[in-house]
Amino acid sequence: DYDAALAKYRDLIGQRGRAKVILKSTKHKDAVTAAFSDLHTPYQDDAFLAWAIKDSKRRGATQCVVVGDLNDLFCFSRFMKYDNCPLDRELGETSKVLRILAEEFERVEVITGNHDDRAKKYFAKFVPPEFFFLVNWDIMKIAADGLANVTFPSITVDGREMRFIWRSGDLVLGHPETSSKIPMRAVDTFANWLNQWERILNYGKVRVIGQGHTHQAGGPVMRGDGVVTFELGCMCRLPDYVFDAKLCYRPQTKAYGLFVQREGVTDLDESRLFFGPGK
Repeated sequence: DYDAALAKYRDLIGQRGRAKVILKSTKHKDAVTAAFSDLHTPYQDDAFLAWAIKDSKRRGATQCVVVGDLNDLFCFSRFMKYDNCPLDRELGETSKVLRILAEEFERVEVITGNHDDRAKKYFAKFVPPEFFFLVNWDIMKIAADGLANVTFPSITVDGREMRFIWRSGDLVLGHPETSSKIPMRAVDTFANWLNQWERILNYGKVRVIGQGHTHQAGGPVMRGDGVVTFELGCMCRLPDYVFDAKLCYRPQTKAYGLFVQREGVTDLDESRLFFGPGK
């Protein structure tokens, strides 16, 4: 059951007790959201993360959205490996990062990325569907146990759950598995998809869109339909596969997004990307 899974998880990573600080959420008429994408624990850039937390709070951020791929889950990767990263190290870093965010922000919401689902996909290969409930615990939710201000947004449409999208007012942040060698093309694809599914999703008018997954940073870009798009960069070290001889990857960019909203309307003059000290 869940309690047994949680106990096993804590024993694996050597975690004892709960977080020392749990901030209570308070309601603000204006919302300032820090968007942190693609940390890929345990390969997160701790120095950049510390700077981003401090800088975003200095600019008024009270809540944080992790825009997918909080975990890397390298040990569950289906790709060829030339290195070893023990599971206890990976999960221990995930718990550490979640605790840090929970202690720094009033509210933390975690979008599910493709790397976050690696464990579930791994087990699905070997476990018959009738027994899948036995291994169906979400690793991120186990890591966040006891952190009352950490939640995992999802929407359900016609019985289908989508965990890769977060919405607040006219702002949508997401981690769709779209990528392109052309700058800003991936988030443009995401925007087109949201426009096509607007009636089904019942989101109302989306005005600002930010995407993780690409490890690229760009925007704001105003589309012809008036929608403003961002690619949110990443907060991790270079993955092991980027120097593959196939030459498939562009250099990644470390950045975080800050989105200022007033009564659900995003202020385009104050919402932007930040790339590090002095940048």
